[in-house]
Amino acid sequence: MNAFARSWALFKSTLAVLNADKALIWFPILATVATLALSAVIFGGAGAILLANPAAQAYLSQAAAAAEAGNASLPQMLFFFASLFFYYLVINFTANYFMTGLAGAALLRFAGQDPSFGDGIRIANRRLGAIFGFSVIAATVGVLLSALRGRSGDSGSALAGRLVASIGEFAWGVATFLVVPVIAAKGLGPFDAIKESAMLLRRTWGEQLIGASGIGLIFFVIMLPLAFLAGLTIIVFGESGAVVITTIVVAAVLLALLAVVNSTLNAIYRAALYHYAADHAVAPAFNATLIESAFKPREGRI
Repeated sequence: MNAFARSWALFKSTLAVLNADKALIWFPILATVATLALSAVIFGGAGAILLANPAAQAYLSQAAAAAEAGNASLPQMLFFFASLFFYYLVINFTANYFMTGLAGAALLRFAGQDPSFGDGIRIANRRLGAIFGFSVIAATVGVLLSALRGRSGDSGSALAGRLVASIGEFAWGVATFLVVPVIAAKGLGPFDAIKESAMLLRRTWGEQLIGASGIGLIFFVIMLPLAFLAGLTIIVFGESGAVVITTIVVAAVLLALLAVVNSTLNAIYRAALYHYAADHAVAPAFNATLIESAFKPREGRI
């Protein structure tokens, strides 16, 4: 089966699960809405503090200038990284909470039950400690990668830092690929969940990641004509401000909806992989060959 045929098969399988349980899409929708709302509160609150406090505004400007020049003091660096850590923690916890609910509901569906949205939320609520712990680790990793990537200039050390950050980001994504369904299913602590996720990947040919990329490929193919039509409309009717604004709004809404569906299908796919790894059963609507091939043992491994 070629790459596109495989991607299309996985896309249809995950879409069939979503069609059978449409409530699953509410988890990424609420995750997105909550993330945007919390970001607005955090940045809005910070902006209000700066506007009301000229001293704080001056300190932040000095810290930003020092960071750009590469000579920030230790207190300035601690302030910046603490702020970044707090933001990453809030965003990671929000996303992980709703995605754990989605994974939990999908696993119930694969086990033959008929879960509701509330069932997924109850699973996430029971896993709050593990979700928070994993979010702390993810936020810490995010800060460290940002520190490596954020060095200014084109010097050898700056370029090396960006390269290491890119490699680290990929390695983190690989190691934590199945963490959310592991937490949803077992309620393991964050370190044990990461360890199990990484262990499952080490036993495979990496087909897990190829499958997730394949679903993204389908959405990329869908988005291309949408982007082309939006661009063509703007070019043809560029003199009409109303048409341009309407086109931009409609395109943005459609792209956001596609992104939400993509996120949902990827989460369903990860849950299906974990369901097979844990219970040795192929999830309903999935092609047995595609799921089983994701867990072929590597040569020389048991």
